[in-house]
Amino acid sequence: MTAPLNKRYGTKTKHYAEKTQHAGSSKRYLILIGVLSAIGIVIAAWFTFANPQSFVKSQVISFEQVNNHQLRLHFQVSLPKEESAVCGIEALSSHKAVVGYREIEVEPSTRYERVFDELIETIEPAVTGLISYCFTE
Repeated sequence: MTAPLNKRYGTKTKHYAEKTQHAGSSKRYLILIGVLSAIGIVIAAWFTFANPQSFVKSQVISFEQVNNHQLRLHFQVSLPKEESAVCGIEALSSHKAVVGYREIEVEPSTRYERVFDELIETIEPAVTGLISYCFTE
């Protein structure tokens, strides 16, 4: 009965060996994808956590407009002990334009967190202050 159906619809029954060979190659591809994914995750984790001591974190605590040409920025820098860093701080106008800029050198210290209170000279009134970057030297 299967012969007339195969002749009519043009299908062949697969032998057991053909089915298992195809299933085996699919399993190999899945295993290969799994291994490559695991290697990628390990590499990403290594780059992320290999040297956590080199990370610098900075945070603005507050700012105050002293007058039309000065802004006081109170901020904190966290970096590994005995490491130095350079931070760029900015004052922005109400139009989000940089109206003042200063670079601060963070000297090595025995403390992890360091707090700064810096004055930024501006060319016009500033409405906010921010830390544009901080990196270790």
